[in-house]
Amino acid sequence: MRPHYYKRLFFISALITLGLFAVVITSGQGSQPFNVPNAQQKTFKMPDILSQNNITLPSAPQASTNSTVASTSDFVRVVDDVEILSMRVPKAWDDISWGHWERNNIHVGIYLVAAPDLGAYYDNTGPGVFYGVSDVLIDKIPVSNPALEVNPAVLRLLATEFVTHRGRCNNNSRYDFVSNYQVGKMDYYFNCDQQPITQLIVGTMPAHQQQIHLLRISLANSTDVLIAEEILNSYQVLIPSLDDPHHEDSPHNHSH
Repeated sequence: MRPHYYKRLFFISALITLGLFAVVITSGQGSQPFNVPNAQQKTFKMPDILSQNNITLPSAPQASTNSTVASTSDFVRVVDDVEILSMRVPKAWDDISWGHWERNNIHVGIYLVAAPDLGAYYDNTGPGVFYGVSDVLIDKIPVSNPALEVNPAVLRLLATEFVTHRGRCNNNSRYDFVSNYQVGKMDYYFNCDQQPITQLIVGTMPAHQQQIHLLRISLANSTDVLIAEEILNSYQVLIPSLDDPHHEDSPHNHSH
């Protein structure tokens, strides 16, 4: 073969390699950001839900590190078994579970849970977070402007969560949720099961509207509000598909 043939072949191979590398890098966000000017790009800031609703949570215990965080170095990124779901939580939230997300005994997606003590989180006596993602609970017809409109599927999901919490918690407020990658709503519940636990129920969708995200964040003390902000600025889907044949429930799987 002629020398220029090998040069051309090498050039094409290099382009393909660079293209694949770019795909791997950009897919790490899980979804593309909304098309807004850079000046408007922002992370989510927690509203002052406690003072706005005249709620006082206990201060974080000085002798315990279950919830207390001093800086971003006190957080770690956690993932499920096949690294589809990801979020940042305090290092002390090292009791982790994952599995297939079911609603009314129907498989709708996958989930990841983290807490200092999963038993206390499930009993609603301790802090923690549930993060579920579904491509089944979405609407077939997307909204025309997902950066400004909340998809009706998000509102329906939050309505079913309200039914679950009705009679168990006091529902107080609903807030808008807007970040670079997600738009939705956040419901705030307090005094759940007559415990000093505040719970944030957050439903969101990314710009592509092919998945719906649900977070249940339980706050046990005033420091946990900052933890919630870190979680809400870090949760993401690392790969587009939720259907990984190797995805299995963790040994201490819990019905959700």
